Amino acid sequence: PRQHRPTTERPRLPRPTTERPRLPRPTTERPQPPRPTTERLRPLRPTTERLRPPRPTTERPRPPRPTTERPQTLQPTTERPRPPRPTNARPQPPTTARPTPSCLKNSHYISCISACQPTCKHLHGPPDCRADEPCVQGCVCDDGFVLKQRVCVPIQQCGCVGSNGNSHNFKENWYTEHCHQKCECDEGDGVGEIDCDDENGCDEDTVCFQNEAGQYFCKSTGIGHT
Repeated sequence: PRQHRPTTERPRLPRPTTERPRLPRPTTERPQPPRPTTERLRPLRPTTERLRPPRPTTERPRPPRPTTERPQTLQPTTERPRPPRPTNARPQPPTTARPTPSCLKNSHYISCISACQPTCKHLHGPPDCRADEPCVQGCVCDDGFVLKQRVCVPIQQCGCVGSNGNSHNFKENWYTEHCHQKCECDEGDGVGEIDCDDENGCDEDTVCFQNEAGQYFCKSTGIGHT
């Protein structure tokens, strides 16, 4: 290999520059003041248009139209006020609790006594009494007693009472159920006694009937014996 020969050239130093730095040149131009504008400010031109006053309206204010509808007046009613009808019902006096009247012995007070009350003489009631007669309030005899001279006495003093509860006067005859027996009310020592006979039924030409009061009796058939 080849060997490098030593160079005789020396390294060159940089040459000093002769050029000086240039200073900025002064400008000959002076600052110019602002040029006055030849254009003048134009004043505002007055407008030829005048303010128009509001035109008067030809339309007149319309008065309110009168309504054709008349105010309705209250029509007088032809109906006259009716007076209160008189009631037939009479005002009843205030009822006050009255004490129950006292009655005699063997009697009591009721508000409705039938007109056909039995008496000692008429155990089935007076013959001329009617069931439709109005009742009255007062004293009535207890059960088993009848009125005798305004005193309630046992019914045996005036007659007899059968097994079915029916009353019988002295010397009165009657039949038992289905006419099996014929009985009679006898008066013994002022007291009624019942005497019945089994053999005294209805005869052969009679038939046993019962009336509305529940009493039995024998009625003839109208057929005689041959």
